[in-house]
Amino acid sequence: MFFRFKGAKSRSQGFTLIELLVVIAIIAILIGLLLPAVQKVREAANRSTSGNNLKQIGTALHNFESNFNALPNNGTLGPWPFPQGSNGRGASWLYHLLPYIEQDNLFNTFNANTVVKTYLDPGRGNSTAATTGDTTTLTGGFGTMAVGAPTDYAGNGLIFTPQTQLNVFTSNWAIATIPDGSSNTMFAAIKSLQPNTQYPTRRGSNGDQTIMWGGDVPGTIRTGTVIVRDGPTVPLGNVNWGGTYAAGTISLFGDGSIRSLRFSTSAAVMQANLTPAG
Repeated sequence: MFFRFKGAKSRSQGFTLIELLVVIAIIAILIGLLLPAVQKVREAANRSTSGNNLKQIGTALHNFESNFNALPNNGTLGPWPFPQGSNGRGASWLYHLLPYIEQDNLFNTFNANTVVKTYLDPGRGNSTAATTGDTTTLTGGFGTMAVGAPTDYAGNGLIFTPQTQLNVFTSNWAIATIPDGSSNTMFAAIKSLQPNTQYPTRRGSNGDQTIMWGGDVPGTIRTGTVIVRDGPTVPLGNVNWGGTYAAGTISLFGDGSIRSLRFSTSAAVMQANLTPAG
């Protein structure tokens, strides 16, 4: 038998509106405090992956050089839909490295629309190849050419220069012949891009295009002495280095080391980094 005491009241087990609003406010504050930390962790992870990509590229360059006693060149500029000649003289230095990053089949079939993950910086998100009908106008009377799979990394234009003979695909330089030494010479780094226009396909203008085509400047090689963070004011077709990371760009030096170069790095220092001799 149960007895109910006179005057006893039952209480609702739910939250009141005030309590619910307080909980929501606390959650919002916690999210606001945690979000910067999460973003920093994500950026650090992307930087690490990007550095590993450049490390793989550096290893591939050394293996290529061991086989040919010279570094690869960056092809020759022209509206070509595939590497020219039996030696692929029209293709970029990154194309010639494909067999050394376990992409032999792509090297042999030359599918220009196949995206190579090693050649993309994760800080800019995913990218797809530009369509066949998406063309870029080349300067110097070369007309237009279709663009395909992109790259976020560009090579030092003073290193990956073609030899005089156009039927070879090696550079004028070997690692041992660099007068300044490989540890003092930058081989590659992240190139600067304009996010809204260039991120989807990493496509720019005037040759800033793919991992496969003949290079020229800009595109698969660059010669600029400025490091600038990606943003809406970055001009299309610029020749400078950069990226999305707050600390600066990530670069590969000839000895295989990966280094961070700040946006405040002077043009004189960058010129010294790029120049093989002096």
